[in-house]
Amino acid sequence: MNKIVLLGANGYIGQHLASKLINENCLELYLFDIQEKSVNNFPNYYQLNLLEDIPEEYKEIIISANYIFHFSGITGTLKSIEYNRTYINVNEIGLLNILDIIRKIDGIKPKIIFPSTRLIYKGAKNTLLREDAEKEFKTIYSVNKFACEQYLEIYKSLYNITYCILRICVPYGNMLESNLSFGTISHFINKAKSKENIIIYGDGSLKRTFTHIDDLTNLIIKGGLSKKTDNQTFNIASNNHLTLLEVAQPIATKYNVKIELKEFPEQDLIIESGDTIFDGRKLKDILFYEYKHNFNDWIKNLKTV
Repeated sequence: MNKIVLLGANGYIGQHLASKLINENCLELYLFDIQEKSVNNFPNYYQLNLLEDIPEEYKEIIISANYIFHFSGITGTLKSIEYNRTYINVNEIGLLNILDIIRKIDGIKPKIIFPSTRLIYKGAKNTLLREDAEKEFKTIYSVNKFACEQYLEIYKSLYNITYCILRICVPYGNMLESNLSFGTISHFINKAKSKENIIIYGDGSLKRTFTHIDDLTNLIIKGGLSKKTDNQTFNIASNNHLTLLEVAQPIATKYNVKIELKEFPEQDLIIESGDTIFDGRKLKDILFYEYKHNFNDWIKNLKTV
């Protein structure tokens, strides 16, 4: 029976991962996050701050795991610059503390599955970005993520720690009963539900790859557990490479609100990466995976209350 540790179990992606992994009878699952309780009351949940001394009993769980899904961290663009030390500590030191625990293991060490971000890429107009596409770093957060990718490679070389890096573009959707929301689409929907107009900076032509949380977590789990992904980096994509206007318009229509196009605030324009749309064939082909979800179908079926 595989033993899995999920760090960041109370986050948006973490909650969905936990929900799926709990239903796998062949897995022994342990959930960790900084909050006192699991927000979903999931079993085998433990409070853990990765920046403090980790109790020996938790170290034993981590050391004995087969897989560690490291989804503990904080996201943000301009906020990562304003609170740079917090972002460096939580996103980088947190991972290094886990790596320092497992590097001391004699024998087989847990495989680490780590989420990275679209924000490490230099955007390219209407161009699908492969994993080796040009990189560019405009925020502390993007540096955090790429630094963590390099830490994993260093610890693999020195201590034989296996990893799988999964770069995520823009997730959407919610498969849990709570009003959990995250990212661009949820922001648009929350505005529209409040009968506020949806505001888009620029002309709305910026493109992103939007991945439903079901497809996203399927690919994270299948990819993380597959030996074919050992020590490799992958984009997680979908068939939905859409402009912000193409995403906002059906939402505005559904909730009977308008879209307002506004000039970018100066700092937001400076850190904007441009089009970031993913070529996800590398992972998709390894796993023989077919995407299940389409944004336009999803928004048609979305309940308005």
